[in-house]
Amino acid sequence: MLSSGNRPPEALVGALLGGMKVNGRTDRSQMDHQVVEREEGKRMDRWDGNIHYYDYTEESIERYQDMDALKVAEAFIYSEDWRHSLRVVVLVTAPALKTGSVTLEDAIRGGTRLRDELALRNKDAATLLKQDPLLLYLWNGERIQ
Repeated sequence: MLSSGNRPPEALVGALLGGMKVNGRTDRSQMDHQVVEREEGKRMDRWDGNIHYYDYTEESIERYQDMDALKVAEAFIYSEDWRHSLRVVVLVTAPALKTGSVTLEDAIRGGTRLRDELALRNKDAATLLKQDPLLLYLWNGERIQ
């Protein structure tokens, strides 16, 4: 299984997504509409073209490092050469959950919707990445970083 910290080798990505090799490179035009889903415990991950989505449930959410917050949605949008990725992380803060201003279920639903919008909005620009930037948002659309 691939983890979020591992970059997928081009050959593996091609095999997972059915991409065709053209001059030693994966032809993403063959992959754009294929989706591969796997279940890692209770968290689902899926590929759609150059986007690797992580879908969380109430049982699979993870704490976000160095913050009193939980990840409710995440995606990695890979560059054309697969060397770099734009990471999109959507969080809910523990204080928001403790005060009851949002339920975990609503935060996951809203975070997933926001993550999908951000991934699609940034999909084309990410193909030209030369570094690994991070977009960090709260489930309600407030940008943190």
